[in-house]
Amino acid sequence: MNPDSPELSLFRAHLEEAPFLNGVDGGRWQLVPNEDLAQWPYVRIELRCDPRFSAEGRVVLRFNLDGYTAKAPTAQPWDVERNEPLPSARWPKGSSHLNAIFNPSWKTTALYMPCDRVAMEGHDGWKQTFAQWWWTPKHTVTDYLMFVSRHLLPSGNE
Repeated sequence: MNPDSPELSLFRAHLEEAPFLNGVDGGRWQLVPNEDLAQWPYVRIELRCDPRFSAEGRVVLRFNLDGYTAKAPTAQPWDVERNEPLPSARWPKGSSHLNAIFNPSWKTTALYMPCDRVAMEGHDGWKQTFAQWWWTPKHTVTDYLMFVSRHLLPSGNE
């Protein structure tokens, strides 16, 4: 990793902005404790999850932020203790929307949503249907987290 990478510098700045910090303060997400940004462009972020959807009450996503923000992020559920992809049996399960986003039968390396770079491929119609979530360079990792979090913590569980 280049510590002077403009992409990493931009990511660090986004971590200090109010929308990201509001999610941290609200207990919705946080960088994995002791996260090593020297692993850039890979970053692990933990999101709180309704215990009905995940026994752990949380899910960790390992992001690939290569090209941030010119390119959309992509992320996969991650087992922090083993430092490997989370087995699909432990992926969050719940509503039809949550099951569509966390869909290991589609891919185990990405989430199925309009701001994930892998899922965006071949889904040009999402650009109009999900205009606010369709990734553009003005988005930040916080937008991605907000999309996921609203399905992991439905209203009333915040």
